[in-house]
Amino acid sequence: MFPYEINPVDKSLQEELMSDFKGERNGYVQVGPKKWFFPAAYTDHAEKFYSYPIRQEDVWVVTYPRSGTIVMEELVWLIVHDLDFDGQARVSLDERFPFFEYTMLHDEEFNRDLWKLNNYEFEPLRKLAFWQKPVYEMDLPSPRLVSTHLPYSLLPPALTKKCKSIYIARNPKDVSVSYYHQNRLLKVFDFQSDFEKYWGYFENDLLTWSPYWEHLKEGWEQRNNPNVLFIFYEDLRKERMEFIKNFQNISTKEQING
Repeated sequence: MFPYEINPVDKSLQEELMSDFKGERNGYVQVGPKKWFFPAAYTDHAEKFYSYPIRQEDVWVVTYPRSGTIVMEELVWLIVHDLDFDGQARVSLDERFPFFEYTMLHDEEFNRDLWKLNNYEFEPLRKLAFWQKPVYEMDLPSPRLVSTHLPYSLLPPALTKKCKSIYIARNPKDVSVSYYHQNRLLKVFDFQSDFEKYWGYFENDLLTWSPYWEHLKEGWEQRNNPNVLFIFYEDLRKERMEFIKNFQNISTKEQING
């Protein structure tokens, strides 16, 4: 059973947020005592996210947005798949390393509008259909490689006990600037205002997947867990070979591949 209350944000704040973030059609909610901030669609998936069955062979990448998710996904995928660069080039990253909660960002109305913007072409439709399907309904072969921006407290409790995960942290100044530009660029957010306004939302924990500091704290609390590798993005950029060694220390190929 999902252990936290989910409540809509106050009406006046909801109106302000909906005015600034045109990509969200259904409003926002806050979850639990830490007030995790999500699109309202999170409510429909919270229990299934939390109760998703974990396999021992799983490898998860857990990050707050704009903290090095993509580079980590590519590194982990290549390590697990014996540097298969042909396979890497042939299949898109979101299919090789699915993002756990894409589905809460893509409702039918938004997808119809986005497909129209792409001139009703087939490939955008295929992508949108893939993103809309929940990972918990996908029949993924082991080893399952999954990424998420959800904090550990909203993920299956077995995740930190049964399988391997990597938590990446990044300087909040860099995170906020990068997240701002992504929110301006992507239609799923479609942020309409300037960075000063955006920074206010970041400081007040009113961005999707916030609060940043609580997210980071939950990752930091797992740093001594033998199943979790905690790493700073800045260190990853300086010395990727060190990460590869550390990843091998927490997970042997036999464990991952069963």
